[in-house]
Amino acid sequence: MSCSRVRLEIDLDALRGNVGRIRSRVAPCRLIAVLKANAYGTSVREVAEAVRSAGASCFAAADVNEAEELAGSGLPVLILGALQPDEAEEAVSSGFICAVTGYDEALILSEAARKTGRTALCHLKIDTGMGRFGMVCDSAFEEIEKIRFLPGLRICGMFSHLASAVAPGDGYALGQIARFRELAAKLAGMGLDLRDVHVAASGGIAYFPETYAPPFTMVRCGLIMYGIDSSYASGFPGLEQVLTVKTRLAAVRKLPSGSCIGYGHTFKLSSPALVGTVYGGYADGVPLALTNRGSVIVNGVMCPVVGRVCMDYLMVLLDNVPSARPGDEVVLVGSGGGSRITFNDWAALKGTHVHEILCSIGNRVARCCS
Repeated sequence: MSCSRVRLEIDLDALRGNVGRIRSRVAPCRLIAVLKANAYGTSVREVAEAVRSAGASCFAAADVNEAEELAGSGLPVLILGALQPDEAEEAVSSGFICAVTGYDEALILSEAARKTGRTALCHLKIDTGMGRFGMVCDSAFEEIEKIRFLPGLRICGMFSHLASAVAPGDGYALGQIARFRELAAKLAGMGLDLRDVHVAASGGIAYFPETYAPPFTMVRCGLIMYGIDSSYASGFPGLEQVLTVKTRLAAVRKLPSGSCIGYGHTFKLSSPALVGTVYGGYADGVPLALTNRGSVIVNGVMCPVVGRVCMDYLMVLLDNVPSARPGDEVVLVGSGGGSRITFNDWAALKGTHVHEILCSIGNRVARCCS
């Protein structure tokens, strides 16, 4: 089989180094490595082994199918999302830790525990202001009083999600943390022993040290592990870039003045120019928003994208790289010759955030771990 034209390179040594730095910052809190959506569009099995070896204590997935990919990894697996009723037995029998979003779901897990003869491991999911799902914080205490006595459940943790932890001192995030701490104190007074207590994801780790001080015992580590130049970068400098996207030139042609480039002829040459066609398009995760705005790096030189990004290709001006030839390496995201393109650059052009960019990397892009 031929090699993939576009490849996502994953530097596992850099990943392990980043995990080590994060562990040092949040100690003695333990690390939950969040590996949703194929580890944020990377390579879940290889990434899981790397972060496990670097000291992660737990994995987190979005649903049962993702959790099954991590089964047998040697670490417990927490399902962060709400379970469908018909998923409960599989989740309990597999020993996954389930998020309990309310009394009704707790009943379903209790019944699944009875049917499977297993104990249902649970983390209580508290809505402190995200508005997505979970027990509303102000009334959660009474609900938990009922849940704790259901047969077959072992409540070993509690967590919440911060809605806006993207800058230090954010008042909304601080309010969420305060409400969560107040509830945790009431539950401790009730005698409920919670070993795993967490509210911090990448933003909390970067900007809110309160989230890795008592009563918190764990943090959830997702995008920040990859050292991506994102909104978290200023809150945690020194992390290494883990991911690079590379491809090659498919063609190099001298086109005459007046030539139109790409679908919709959105770019017209005002003079003769050297134009390169690059393997990689929006089916590979290259944002359509790079059309006539983005750049790539060819032989260490930044080259502008011209014409509309296609499903399988994009076109670039190569006048500053007259020696370019078909087969030459092209950096879509990464560094070369003193130039640098980041996933954050792509996100800014598209008007979105880095999570969406990563999760949009196509299935035909090869994931190459080193």
